Amino acid sequence: MFYLLSLILPRLGRGLRGGRIVFVINNKTITAGTEGPEYRLVVKRPAKLIGLIYAPSLTFGRMYARGEIGTSELVPFLRFIIRNQAALPWPARVLRTLFIPWRIVRSLPVFYSRHIKAHYDLGNDFYQLWLDETMTYSCAYFESGNEDLETAQRAKIRHTLGKLNLQPGEKVLDIGCGWGALLAMADKAYKAKVYGITLSVEQMKWAVRHYTLIWLAESGQTATNSWLAGVTSMTQSSALVWRSTLVAGT
Repeated sequence: MFYLLSLILPRLGRGLRGGRIVFVINNKTITAGTEGPEYRLVVKRPAKLIGLIYAPSLTFGRMYARGEIGTSELVPFLRFIIRNQAALPWPARVLRTLFIPWRIVRSLPVFYSRHIKAHYDLGNDFYQLWLDETMTYSCAYFESGNEDLETAQRAKIRHTLGKLNLQPGEKVLDIGCGWGALLAMADKAYKAKVYGITLSVEQMKWAVRHYTLIWLAESGQTATNSWLAGVTSMTQSSALVWRSTLVAGT
């Protein structure tokens, strides 16, 4: 394995600028890059380094969290990598392309529950440590820049719902509703009838407990043939809103 990596890693590092990476594997070293400051990575599971080609950020994060790779200068190293994101030579781009079919397969619905369980079902106690009181896991809206996180998250939700021009009694579907903060505000402030979709059991439990929302799947009800006033979906970096007459279900 070391011999194979000694052939691959230096070639992948040819495009690096402003630094070089020294991989320390079983007390032996492999250097990628030729100039600038040196960033040393101690690798305990060298076979997993192949993942840095097709999913670099995810692979490095997992290996670092599991103690399979380490560095004494994590922040400078990450800044160096970010500056060199476009520096992959053509062999690396070819290898990454070869992994695209597998990445597509892993994006199929059959894998959704596994992904959600590995991420959002880590436990609500974990997310309470660093999310605000609304448990909103997406971008916030700092109107003045002086707000705390909870105020900015509530402002984001109000801004999003305001685009829908909701009227009392209209129905809203939040796709990927998270812990239910948007649904709760749409219900309380706009008197809307709200529906949320999440694949996370932990998120569902939180929403039911804190906002007295009803989990339709548990009660055997469905929301088919319902006319909706709006559909919203908020991600970590953006909010998508549609105001139209839509049909949920057939």
